[in-house]
Amino acid sequence: MLSIRILFLIFIFSNCNARPKTFEKIGSAVRSLRLTYDVAWSPKQPYSLLESGQMHENGNTYKIQLPDSKVSWLRISSTNQDNQMRFPYLRNTRGPETKTLYFQEKKLRASLQILPLESKNYLRWEAVYHGFLLVFETEVEKSVNQNLEELGKEVNQWIYSSLELF
Repeated sequence: MLSIRILFLIFIFSNCNARPKTFEKIGSAVRSLRLTYDVAWSPKQPYSLLESGQMHENGNTYKIQLPDSKVSWLRISSTNQDNQMRFPYLRNTRGPETKTLYFQEKKLRASLQILPLESKNYLRWEAVYHGFLLVFETEVEKSVNQNLEELGKEVNQWIYSSLELF
């Protein structure tokens, strides 16, 4: 009887240290991505979910591929505002070359930062909704005579039109 109790305790304690994977590789298409309890993202065009995981205590992160779009990939993340200062952005956008645009939509205010790189533009769309930071990051190819403000408006409209805010 004592040996059964010891085995039971070993089993319990050995499973307490198990950590879930940060990212899970996924290949099939999914209809809607849950960012928070109050926000989901459901793009109109088909996409493939490449990675899925948790961020901080109660945020989510996804990386998707969009085959028929000028945005070939997109990283979508959420976290509570307490963790905003330690958010793992893909790039640092502090500097004079970064262009920041602001958009006021019905239920939220968003900012879009555009950082010109050599052959691409890094784009970061951010908004806060019900205490959660929502972040969309991607890189798009530069084109000749590209107007960054028009690009920003187009990306903002594309992201916002696919957001479901509850």
